[in-house]
Amino acid sequence: MNAGLCSRFFSGNDGHRHESLRCLKLDTQGMAFLQEDFRGEHMPGTHYRTERAHGGFTLIELLAVMLIMALLLTVSLPAFRNLARGRGIDRAAREVASAVHMARQRCALEQKHTFLVFADKDVAEAAGRPDLAYRAYALFAGSEDRNTADERLTSWRFLPDHTVFDPLHTPNDSNHGNIMNLYRNLEINTEDLMISKMGMPSLTYGSKANIQTLRDHPSYGKIRIYIAEGTPEEIERGSLREGLRAIIEVDDYDTSIATVHTEDYDQY
Repeated sequence: MNAGLCSRFFSGNDGHRHESLRCLKLDTQGMAFLQEDFRGEHMPGTHYRTERAHGGFTLIELLAVMLIMALLLTVSLPAFRNLARGRGIDRAAREVASAVHMARQRCALEQKHTFLVFADKDVAEAAGRPDLAYRAYALFAGSEDRNTADERLTSWRFLPDHTVFDPLHTPNDSNHGNIMNLYRNLEINTEDLMISKMGMPSLTYGSKANIQTLRDHPSYGKIRIYIAEGTPEEIERGSLREGLRAIIEVDDYDTSIATVHTEDYDQY
């Protein structure tokens, strides 16, 4: 297809008069392209010269652009990854904090013991659900025995992909305890789940909404729930990666959430 919109341009230098014809045309597939012709017009005392150019890029120009784009991606990709990681951990912290609030409220309103259970490897195996390990939590209730959960309040809820409850981190402050290392002898006996009495990482709220941990364990000022980027397999290998941790601090005395924040750990 030869139809197109054309314009002429003239310029002169050192005895040469140059005519430039620029046309915007359509090819056989209907795609627009720019065609540009340069014609040198003979003038007295000069020689005739004809040049032709087109609107594309040279190979060197394309390689230069690709190199610049590769450098920009190399510099910016880690920042995007860190941003995505931070969002996943923050989301997990908000969801778990909401479950802690719910456990405390249900206990106060219904005057029942409530148990927020965090699944470690042993709990997951006892439940017949290996996928629960270090990634799931659920809320239960018990009317009389503070060591028996006979009512399920929520299904197992999972942390976002590639985030886990971190059992490996030991708080430096002796007044803080990692929930995944605080076990309470608890029995679950509901319609869809039966687990014999065993040590389970859990927050237990009594009839007065007081938090309880191990019966014989010394009281902590704060109980911490650590959420990290990683997988259960990395926890089992003891190779959970360093970096950002979301921390939910629960006050051991009035059961309220003290803080929800993030910290960056270079090493354990």
